[in-house]
Amino acid sequence: QSGTGAVTRNAQDKMRESVSVKDFGAVGDGVTDDTAAIQAALTHCSSIGATVYFPNGTYSVTSLTATNGLAGIFCDGVIKGRGTASVATLVLGSPSNPVQKAVFTLKMDQSAGDLRAVQGYDTSNCAFTNGLFYGFINSATLNHYAFWMEGSCIGNVWSGNRIDLYDTPTQRGFGIALYGTVGTGLPYGGFFSGTVSRAQYPAVGNTFTGNVIQYGSYAISLQASEYNTVTSNYCYKQNHRSVYLANAAWGNAITG
Repeated sequence: QSGTGAVTRNAQDKMRESVSVKDFGAVGDGVTDDTAAIQAALTHCSSIGATVYFPNGTYSVTSLTATNGLAGIFCDGVIKGRGTASVATLVLGSPSNPVQKAVFTLKMDQSAGDLRAVQGYDTSNCAFTNGLFYGFINSATLNHYAFWMEGSCIGNVWSGNRIDLYDTPTQRGFGIALYGTVGTGLPYGGFFSGTVSRAQYPAVGNTFTGNVIQYGSYAISLQASEYNTVTSNYCYKQNHRSVYLANAAWGNAITG
């Protein structure tokens, strides 16, 4: 790079900052099962701290797991679930090994039937920006989610995402759901019980700004979550609530 302080690097090192899923054999024709190839790319990038790149195309997958160490995922192409995910199309970490400090720009088509696009566990200091989530199908018995974030998620940012949920659900659809851990032995705080309690391991300090969320039942849901900021989002045609606070939600700010 030119400029004061720039250092000389080799081309291989520069190119490995971002790894294309096609480097690992993904096809992106919307038909081929690209799960194994993309999972290999995710695993490799987690080991070297790189970003996984999806070029233009449609990448059909059963379920993918991102682990800590990954720098992020950037999609020009679309990740499309095959309708067979046991948890979610994209799973971020686990309670014992959460994903941290990664940046995600995701495009996800849920029309094959996976009800959760992204599931995260204790995710912290990650950014989910300028993503696109669409194609959700309806279920008479199960909720559908663009994001289901579970546990003590801390300091994450959702900004500039477009989420189109199912337009007339018989069951609930959530755009972004944040659910900390209430803990054991605590009374349930919410739903007009007259009891107020704090969560034992709340989701804290997350920001939701500039997102456009259409349809479904809940655009943004904060439960067992404290001191989060919801600002300047456009929530349109939810059939229950745009922003939902319950079950030990505490000290959150909603503006704009």
